[in-house]
Amino acid sequence: MRPIRLELKGFSAFRESTVIDFENTDLFALVGPTGSGKSSIIDGIVFALYGSVARYRKANLVAPSVNQLSAEARVRLDFLVAGKEYSAVRVVRRTAAGATTKEARLESGDKVLAGNKGELDTAIEELLGLDFNQFTKTVVLPQGDFARFLTENSADRQSLLRRLLGMELYRRIGSAARDNAKNFTAQADALAEQVAGASAGGVAELKQLTARRKKLEKTEATVSTAVGERIAAVSELETAEDAAADIERQVELLRETTSPKPVATLAAELAKAGARVESHTTTVATATTTVEELEVSLSELEDPDHLEEVVEAHDDLAETKKAEKSQARELAAASRALDNAITQAEAAAKALDTAHIRAREARIRAGATGLIEQLRVGESCPVCNQVVSELPTHDPAGELDALDAALEQARVAASDAGATVTATTTAEASSRSQLDATRDQRDQLAEKLEGQPTKPEAKKLLAAVLQQSKKLVAARESLDAVVAARQEAVEHLEALSESEFDLRHEYGAARDLLAELGPPAPGGTNLAEDWAALAEFAKQTYATKSDEYKKATATVAAATKAVAACDRTIARVLKPLVDDAIPEHPERWIVTELSRAAADEAALIERRDLLAKSQEQIDALRRDGRVASELGRLVSATGFEQWLMVDVMDDLARRATVRLFELSGGAYSLISDSEGSEFAIRDHRNADEVRPARTLSGGETFLASLALALALADSVAELSPEGVPPIESMFLDEGFGTLDSETLDVVASAIEELGAAGRMVGVVTHIRELADRVPVRFEVSRSPATSSVVRSEAV
Repeated sequence: MRPIRLELKGFSAFRESTVIDFENTDLFALVGPTGSGKSSIIDGIVFALYGSVARYRKANLVAPSVNQLSAEARVRLDFLVAGKEYSAVRVVRRTAAGATTKEARLESGDKVLAGNKGELDTAIEELLGLDFNQFTKTVVLPQGDFARFLTENSADRQSLLRRLLGMELYRRIGSAARDNAKNFTAQADALAEQVAGASAGGVAELKQLTARRKKLEKTEATVSTAVGERIAAVSELETAEDAAADIERQVELLRETTSPKPVATLAAELAKAGARVESHTTTVATATTTVEELEVSLSELEDPDHLEEVVEAHDDLAETKKAEKSQARELAAASRALDNAITQAEAAAKALDTAHIRAREARIRAGATGLIEQLRVGESCPVCNQVVSELPTHDPAGELDALDAALEQARVAASDAGATVTATTTAEASSRSQLDATRDQRDQLAEKLEGQPTKPEAKKLLAAVLQQSKKLVAARESLDAVVAARQEAVEHLEALSESEFDLRHEYGAARDLLAELGPPAPGGTNLAEDWAALAEFAKQTYATKSDEYKKATATVAAATKAVAACDRTIARVLKPLVDDAIPEHPERWIVTELSRAAADEAALIERRDLLAKSQEQIDALRRDGRVASELGRLVSATGFEQWLMVDVMDDLARRATVRLFELSGGAYSLISDSEGSEFAIRDHRNADEVRPARTLSGGETFLASLALALALADSVAELSPEGVPPIESMFLDEGFGTLDSETLDVVASAIEELGAAGRMVGVVTHIRELADRVPVRFEVSRSPATSSVVRSEAV
């Protein structure tokens, strides 16, 4: 796996979108202060591939990868495997419980290789040939885990080596060899059983087949002769049966050929029906003429509707004149009533005026009542200054009340008289209007009747029209009746004609059926005579053909006996050779059986010859089974695989020693134990003492782990079989701070040499001296909001 381009957004320290371009880079350094986000770039590569980060210690822990100020983290890695480009994308969204993978996919060009997290995890592991733990031991050496491959237990280390070096192939070879051994043994056992069974019954069966074949050969000639005779007899029988059937058919046709009964009377019925049609046609013509004459006569008379309107108008005029007289009398009475009402109203008005005057005078007199109360006998009157001799005795107030009552009565009387005048005026106007309307109607009716016949004349004309109409209706009904009768006669004639056509067609069909016997030719004019001639011919010919049929049936019986005799001969010959019924086609059967017997005999002979070859196959299968079993035993976890593992561990130790000896200044070498399970250190400064790798100091452990990691990459490239992806890149994320300047220079030279060999190497460091020696540097810095990366290259 070789990275090309890494894109981070919302991931760890990289809140904003950040792109790191690894194109055309073999050796690079991620440089920056502690906490700037250098290791997060390596984490991003691992996360894009496996969805996890080695530093989190839990494979399913993804929440810490999301930036604290972001809702989701998005990582995309474009990379090469064996020269082919791929893109892995993962998007993680923050949730209340932590975080969940929202999107995960693997693409190559336009093709989507994985569409969810599970598919992507499986695809990456298959593509790289490494799971997450193995990837972080060989390709990415993260902080705190740099020495895992050097110091971890032997089972995990051997599991990783098996996968890196494709040693699973040998396990599959061993398993396949053991399966083949079982299959070879099973095939040999099955074939041995077949050979044993075939050997036991083969000789007796071959004798039986040979005897049957010889018997079939002797019988074939007899059956062939009998079958030939039978074929000839069957041919004669079929000819006789055909002739008998043909004569029988002719006899049946002759027996059924008789003259139909309707033919004798059909001609007379047709003539009678034709005469009836002609008679009805004449009657229809006469009735039609009568109707037409009545229609012309009726058209010359007055319209009955108009005459009825004239009579009705005369009646309306008489009624109108009668109403006019009555309404004139009513108008005169209304006029008189109006005059009386006016007179009474005028009198009431005068009485009202008089009452008003008298009431006014009484009020004046009543106004002096207060003065009367002041009068005293012997004193002067305040009005006239005369001495009052006696006091007045009349009552002015009572007089005023009486006059007011009279005034009210006069007012009521005047009002009633006015109302009466209004009512009589309205009544008089209504009577006058009604009379005017009646007179207008009278004038209109009189105008309408000008030039029209009188009522008696109109009624007489109307009676004449109605009488003529009744005659026309009766004539039309009579016409309909005779037309219907004529139609019925026509239909009867047509039915008889159709019967004649059918009988003539039936005659033609009957004669055609007897055409081979030479029936008489039709006359063409008299159907009854034609039928009679044909029936007589059939009667005479029937007797002759009946005699011919008797002779034909005798011939069929003789041919049937001949066929039966041939069948008995064939059955007698074949009965000893068949198990069930005699076959339908004995000549075919005996040929087939003879061929089958010869083939079975040849097959048994061939099988006998094959038995010897089968025994040779059994011996070969058992020999192959022993070889496969031995191969399966040798290529096993305790055999070849264990030997190869010891050899690989020795090879790793030798390769690592070359670099470790140089890196440690000749102080240390790396060795493996005899079982290929553990690494140890040979201390050249202490009398070549051998001690466990765990006893090294931090800096020494870094040197040994680096040497082993570089050796592992070289070994995988050389020792792994075809199809196992090579380790094309390596990322180192710790340890340089534990080295002194001299050792650091040696390590830097080794890393430069490794990068120059075509493998991508990336180091994470904050040591400027090391970073300056690397051709490509990615300067990582952090602001309060996000980390950023700037690429720089050595001049």
